[in-house]
Amino acid sequence: MKTCDHTDTIRDVVPSARGCEECLNVGSTWVHLRLCRSCGHVGCCDNSPLRHARAHYEKTGHPIIEVRISVKVISGFGERDQGRKVVLRGQEIVA
Repeated sequence: MKTCDHTDTIRDVVPSARGCEECLNVGSTWVHLRLCRSCGHVGCCDNSPLRHARAHYEKTGHPIIEVRISVKVISGFGERDQGRKVVLRGQEIVA
């Protein structure tokens, strides 16, 4: 049986951002996140408008990603105020 040649590129990494790095910088949104297991870059998935994880792969050739579940933040007080609720897989958590 043939084994994957890319497994030696998997590293324990620290995520580079709490969301898609590039989307945060330009004020865009994302659907889901991808974590590069070679360097820790966090980019948005192919269903997101700007597809930054794919662009990272095309630029670097880093072959392994980890799927990250996105968290939707809902606030009745404005984005940056306290009293936020976090919705993860349909469950609300006060943040």
